[in-house]
Formats: sequence, C-alpha cells, structure tokens
Amino acid sequence: MFDHKYKEDIMDAYECLEIKKINVEDTSIIDIKNNDGLIDLSPCIGIYQESSYFNQYSIDKALEQIIYFNKKYKKIYEEILNNDANNELQKILLYVGIETKQDRYFKQVSLPFITNEQTIQIHNRLGARLNKDEKVQELCRIEFYDKINNFSMQAIGLTDVIKNNIVYELKFVNELQYVHYLQLASYMLGLNLKKGILW
Repeated sequence: MFDHKYKEDIMDAYECLEIKKINVEDTSIIDIKNNDGLIDLSPCIGIYQESSYFNQYSIDKALEQIIYFNKKYKKIYEEILNNDANNELQKILLYVGIETKQDRYFKQVSLPFITNEQTIQIHNRLGARLNKDEKVQELCRIEFYDKINNFSMQAIGLTDVIKNNIVYELKFVNELQYVHYLQLASYMLGLNLKKGILW
C-alpha cells in the first residue's frame, strides 16, 4: 500500500503515530539464510513463521484473496495444490511472488528454504508472547473517497494476529522500516483498535 509513495509523505504519516518501545527478554538473533542468490527470502520466512505456528493460519486464504485480484496465477496455484512435495512452502513462494510482482520467487527459489531446527527457534520465540490458537488473518478494510474527483478506493488486507484487542504485525527483518509502522497503523484504523505491536 505504501510502495511508490514519496518518502516525505511516508515520513509525515509516520510522525503522526505515537510509538513506544517495548522491552523483550529474548533479543537473540535467529540465524536463517535470508536470501537465495539475489532473491530476498525475508517475506517468505515472515509468512512461514505464521503458517507453521498458528493453528488457524491458512496460506490458502491469503492466496485466494490475492489471486482474486491477480487471476493469471490461478493455474499455477491449482498445480501447486496437486503437488504433494513442499506444498506449503511452494504456496508461500507463490504468494510472495504475486505480492512483490516477482515471479522468480516461485520459479527460482530452492526448497526447502528453512530447516526444522530454525522452525523450532521461531516457534519458541513466538510462543513467548503468543499462543498457537490466537486469532489470525482478520480481514481489514479502509475506504477512501475523494468527493472532488469522485474517486473511491478500498484498501484490503489480512492482519497477522489479534490478541486482547491488540493487532500484532510480525516481521522477519533485520531492521524495522517506517512503512512497517504505517502498515500496522492501517490495520488498527481499519479494525478500529487503539493498540498495535510491531514485532
């Protein structure tokens, strides 16, 4: 939603947010290879952490939503559904490929891109704050309307986690960026929730 926006506009929006740092006990680095050649695997690992940990998470739900707006990928999705090997990981790569508009994710990345040991480390980290049965993938909408130009638009997305009326946005990145905070704020606005945690 914030791609191709002027940096100044993003900074202005970011400065409207009230942000407080939360101290966490475990700040150790989970060592996972975050690239395959020149392909950044961070978004894939971020989605994998959710799909492998949360009982209610469905990569199929996320794919069906994104394919609704990108129908040319439907056949590829159906082929993955008929393939038993690495099915979940292939779906994640397809989702990230569609979202980033870079087919190389599902055409070039070697599988598996994460080990069982790394999965356990991720689950232990998530388990420190969230349980496996948290509410995930809540549909979120923000309506935009410009009266002067008679223009309307809807921004639609799925939250990562909602716990105790707090939206959690989970990122697997080396450093949080301004757009990550704005994405979380958008979910909070769309769901009319007052608090969010970017983790």
